[in-house]
Amino acid sequence: MIRRFGLYSRRHKKKKPKKIKLFKDKISWAERIFKTFKTNPLIYPKCNSNLVLLEIFHIKYGVIFPKTGSS
Repeated sequence: MIRRFGLYSRRHKKKKPKKIKLFKDKISWAERIFKTFKTNPLIYPKCNSNLVLLEIFHIKYGVIFPKTGSS
């Protein structure tokens, strides 16, 4: 069905296909939290000082951020 009616159909090969943007621009985790909760996760609320994210640790996976090792 996809081949006959979807992006791979023969009708589409006659016309130039438009570029389809499947994903929106990537935003950081801090921007997503700010959009959702209207608070900046990188500012300490008591004294308004900036915080620095050093690492994220998961019990099962270990250190997630920053990624260490060869990639």
